[in-house]
Amino acid sequence: MRTVSLVVASDPIVLEERIVQEMNNFDPASEELRVFDLREDEVSDLVAMLSQAPMFVSRFRILVRSFEALKAEDAPFLAEGFTAMADEHIVVLFSSDKRLPKALSGLKDPVLEKVELTVGKEAERRSFISSVFAAAGVRLTNQAIALVTEHAGVDLSQVNPLAQVLAGLQRGSDSFDVADIRPYLGQAREVPLWTLTDAIERGELGKAMAVLERLLAAQKAPQLLITVLQRRYLDMVVLVSPGVRSLEQAKAALDSVGARKPPDFALRNMLSAARRLNYHSAVTIVSWLADAARDLRGESLLDADAVLQLLVARMTRLFVG
Repeated sequence: MRTVSLVVASDPIVLEERIVQEMNNFDPASEELRVFDLREDEVSDLVAMLSQAPMFVSRFRILVRSFEALKAEDAPFLAEGFTAMADEHIVVLFSSDKRLPKALSGLKDPVLEKVELTVGKEAERRSFISSVFAAAGVRLTNQAIALVTEHAGVDLSQVNPLAQVLAGLQRGSDSFDVADIRPYLGQAREVPLWTLTDAIERGELGKAMAVLERLLAAQKAPQLLITVLQRRYLDMVVLVSPGVRSLEQAKAALDSVGARKPPDFALRNMLSAARRLNYHSAVTIVSWLADAARDLRGESLLDADAVLQLLVARMTRLFVG
């Protein structure tokens, strides 16, 4: 029986963490991973993939991170795609809203399997935190999990970074106790850098500013943030070319300028973002980044935080159109 999973979480950190976990479940030996934001220009790509049989692997793992913007007229097209979906494929939809969008209202049980992730209660937060550490291969005693739960409170953004720190220290089957993890709790407030570019390119200004605030609070150097952004958007200038539409064309374009190629699923996301820009807007972003780099070297009266806040706000609005 083919099944489409709908994962719902009102807490954006919990939702992002579940997306990361699904990405980590990807098995390159037997699967091909595709990640969609599913704007209107991606609906046909998703429907085509649902009915395809992969050439070199057993199945597709398809993650749809955003579909709230879809229109009702997309419903028949999507319903047809899910009806024709090959049984072996894995499809997971993610949403922060419990209500099923009109574009997906044709999907009913047993095709649609709904999973709600809530962390309003302490027991729910503890369960979520335990799952994050388990996914990272980290063993904690019950007392250590209780300490992390208490330390995190309702701000779950610190949990995954702490899990990654401890994963590098895990030895065999030993479990970390309270005394083992206490020195690392102060390092746990960072969020992945990709969450910043993700929010920018989806035009989510509030989320982009919140992620930037967390990165700065984690003592992430402003110069490092600028360097990461410059590398990404210099590559995107290459990808906005009208002749770059497919994944293979994107790889060839990056090769032609000696740029580093990201993993396929990350490159597809870059290509999708590039389609929302034109050459002029992509070059404008690069120019803004160069200006911000100079401002951070002291050529502006603004402090570093203000320089980055202004930059992120301008970039995000450019992707909105």
